[in-house]
Amino acid sequence: MVRDAVSITFVAGFGAAAANVPQGIKEAVMTLAAAWYEYREAIQFGATHPVQMHLDILMDQFRMTPFV
Repeated sequence: MVRDAVSITFVAGFGAAAANVPQGIKEAVMTLAAAWYEYREAIQFGATHPVQMHLDILMDQFRMTPFV
């Protein structure tokens, strides 16, 4: 170890196995992938799509409010 050094450990995710990922997140990923495939032509920047609203609803339960 280096004297006066700072060590930070960051752990992210839900676990090593796909089974540990909540079903809502899996559904959101599949929905987003399907939408990207179906609407793969160029879109206007800033345009919204019904898929975006669906994903917001799915992901709301997993959002964490950052602390300041």
